Parts: sequence; C-alpha cells; structure tokens
Amino acid sequence: MAIDFKRKAENEEMEKTFDFLQKNKNMIYTLIASIAVIIILVNVYKSNEAKTKVIASDKLYEINKAFQDKEYVKVIELGPNYLEKYSGYGAAGDIMIITAQAFVKEGKSDKAISLLEKHMGSNTVYGPTEFAANNILGGLYMDKWLETKDSKLADKAGKYYNNAAISDDGFHKDKSLYLAADSYSKAGNITKAKELLKPLYENSKDIDYQLKQKINFLYEGLD
Repeated sequence: MAIDFKRKAENEEMEKTFDFLQKNKNMIYTLIASIAVIIILVNVYKSNEAKTKVIASDKLYEINKAFQDKEYVKVIELGPNYLEKYSGYGAAGDIMIITAQAFVKEGKSDKAISLLEKHMGSNTVYGPTEFAANNILGGLYMDKWLETKDSKLADKAGKYYNNAAISDDGFHKDKSLYLAADSYSKAGNITKAKELLKPLYENSKDIDYQLKQKINFLYEGLD
C-alpha cells in the first residue's frame, strides 16, 4: 500500500505541474520572450559601447596629432565637442587635457579654466587626468595672481595644487604640496601653508634635493 501511495502522490504532483503550465503557458511564453529580448538588448549595448570606445580613442589620436603638429585652433574647434560626445570614456579625459593646453597655447587661459572646471566633477576626470587637470588649474590661477596680486586667485591655486597632490600618490605629490603651500603663502594663508609643508620639512630625506631646498626655504620663511 505504501508503494502505491507514493506513486499516486508523484502522479498528482506531475498533474498539478502540467495543469499549472497549461493554464499559465501564455505568461511563461511572454516571460521567456522578455528574457530573450533583454539578452539581445544587453549584447547590443555592449557591442555599441565597445564601438564607441574605439571611436573615442580614434578622436583622441586625432586631437593629439593636431596638438603635436601645433594646430591649436583645430584642437580648440574639435576638442570640446568630442569631450561632450564621449564623456565617460577614458579617452575623454585626455582630450580635455589636450584641449585645455591648446587654449593656453592660444593665449586663452580663461577658456582653459572654464573647460577644466566644467568637467572636474564628471566621471571623465579620474586618476592621472584628475592630477593633470588640478595641476594645470593651479598654474593658471597663479599666472593670474602674478598679473593682479589678488590673494583670492592664489588661494584658488593653492586648493587646486593641493587637490593634485591628493590625487597623486607618486613622484609628483611632494612637488604639488610644495606648490600648494607656496600659493597659500602668497594668498596670506600662512597657517595652511605651514600645515602642508610641515610633514615635508620634517621628513625630507626621500625628497629630491632641489625641491627639499625650496621646501626648507619656504617653511623657514613663514614665521
């Protein structure tokens, strides 16, 4: 009897499953079709993304070649558009830096500043690109300070140089910190300048000799 009961139970389960499939077959077909469509769309998206990434790299090559050939006007004409169109791709960050440098070469520092500041918070700017953008902005604001002696400009330069140091853990970090401190000192913010310089001043054994001399001279002159 026990054996017959088990077989009957198994048949009932199969019948229930079959009935469920029959009653809901339209819904199941729709679900399967939806999953297939999603898979197709994902594959299309990945394919398009890969193609766009290649195109962005080609545009970077075009911009870089124009810059190397000193065709700065061409870079300025094409760069901002490519930057907007391919924002989010790795090549866009390099396009931004090259375009900013072209603006500087053409004597349009304000345009370079606007371009860099506009994209500083985007996903285009990270890693080496973030360091370069902050470093260029620091230099451009210090150039403006040299013309006007406006302490606000030196203060901005200090912030950008400090951001450059934060985004770089390598060879350029110490120099960026020195430039940040120097900018802050020119802005009259001695406290901030000393705060940045103190670790470099007290632990300078691994710092380049010429940079170390500059750090010592600036720190000792801040009293």
